[in-house]
Amino acid sequence: MITVYDLRGRLVAAAPLANGSVSLPAGSPAGVYAVQVGTLGSTLIRIK
Repeated sequence: MITVYDLRGRLVAAAPLANGSVSLPAGSPAGVYAVQVGTLGSTLIRIK
C-alpha cells in the first residue's frame, strides 16, 4: 500500500502497492506531504 499524509497526519490518498502510483485529490494544496510505501518507512515530498 502507498499512503500519503498531510503534515497533520491526516490520510490524503492511498493506492495498492502493485499499482505503483497514487494521485492526490483534485484541489489538494501545494505543500509538504509524507509518503509511505508499504512498511519500508516514509519520506517527505514537496508538491508545488
